[in-house]
Amino acid sequence: MIAQFALSQSIVWEKSYGFRRRDEIHSIEAIQGGYISGGFSTQNSIRRPNSGITYYGAYLVKLNNNGDTIWAKYLNCQGQVKAIKKTPDGNLFAAIAILDTFRINPIRIFKLTVNGDTLWTKNLPNTSGYDPYDIIVLPDGSSIMVGTAPGGLMSGFALRMDINGVVLWKRVFTPSIQTYLTHVERLADNTGFLVSGSAGSGAWATWLNEDGSTRGELVFWREPTGSALYSASVSQMPDGNFAVTGSNSADNAQWYVGKHKPDASKIWGYYTSGGCLPPYINTYGDILLEYGNISTGIEFRKYSSAGALVRSVTLSGTRNLKDVFAVAWGDNDSAVFAGRVRTDDTYQYEDFWFCKMADVGYPYMVATKPLVAEQEVLSIFPNPAKDAFTLNSKVPGNLSIYTSSGQIVQTQAYLPGDVTDATSLLPGLYLYRFSSSKGVSTGKIVKE
Repeated sequence: MIAQFALSQSIVWEKSYGFRRRDEIHSIEAIQGGYISGGFSTQNSIRRPNSGITYYGAYLVKLNNNGDTIWAKYLNCQGQVKAIKKTPDGNLFAAIAILDTFRINPIRIFKLTVNGDTLWTKNLPNTSGYDPYDIIVLPDGSSIMVGTAPGGLMSGFALRMDINGVVLWKRVFTPSIQTYLTHVERLADNTGFLVSGSAGSGAWATWLNEDGSTRGELVFWREPTGSALYSASVSQMPDGNFAVTGSNSADNAQWYVGKHKPDASKIWGYYTSGGCLPPYINTYGDILLEYGNISTGIEFRKYSSAGALVRSVTLSGTRNLKDVFAVAWGDNDSAVFAGRVRTDDTYQYEDFWFCKMADVGYPYMVATKPLVAEQEVLSIFPNPAKDAFTLNSKVPGNLSIYTSSGQIVQTQAYLPGDVTDATSLLPGLYLYRFSSSKGVSTGKIVKE
């Protein structure tokens, strides 16, 4: 039977781990059996002579599915692990920023095993003072990185590396003063990339071709008072529109979330207190997943495509006690949020912090934050199908059917052997997505 899934959010577990004065997580990725996260700690920190500058130690932390810490490893490198991603060969790719007042240090990248062992490491040429914010890894093993670059009042950058970390191209953008690129994702039509961030008081996005050339750019929203915008981002939605978020102050005192058309005109939008990271889009009913830091605690918000607030969960503690910096999609519609929790009243002591929430939905099929698990090889039969079809999965999961343009048309809680009714589908080509404990599989089906 075809049914629309009910949506809810619940906290599965909340855990922290620390061993020195300051410990923060800034990236997290799902792997088989748990999660790998990256950040920094004052453990193994180095103080630069005669400058007053302290370089923190770059750290990885591995968790199991219950949130228990398996190990924490120092990468023998000073800096912050700003992004960590799974690679097609089953290893990990990490980018580290080593920032100081002088902005003389380049981005350092690592190829790692899932056990945290270094396969190779290198400095990226001509990236002194650069700060990476986001990375996606493509099926061929190459990767796209975005972030900020020094010069004037800050610029944004995007670069592409091959599987060995060789830079294929790099682009620097200065559409306005104080430009920060915070987010990158593959375009839904697989013809290039959407990179976005802040440009002055606006949420700005540009479309890049495979070779890094610019296809077009738009300002989707401007902060009403004209003050600088921070942490802005633009993300694709299944219906062809865009989710836009941003904060009008460095301490995330004011927060915006909205849905905009491809021409940047607003469909709906809310401007309220709090802060947020880049939006995450799931597949169920075109739901926008949001989260923010507010005065009463960390609040996780979920908006429908129509702008209705459909779920809100607030954790204990004020915004001065906990901060979210990263999220990873887990198994069974869950997500793990990561960041820091302060452990004293002086705000000088922090621990690594993690929180798993259930029933948040799987990410939109073109989002660049996929589940990582041991996938099974799937097929649909008959294909083409007339009135019904069967999936050959041996495990239960969730089946979604989309039009070729990415619009969801059917969802089903699937059990092995179930027959899926296809009578409501018009003749044509469709895409399917099956999510289970074995991972996420996608493919095509033709309705006759």
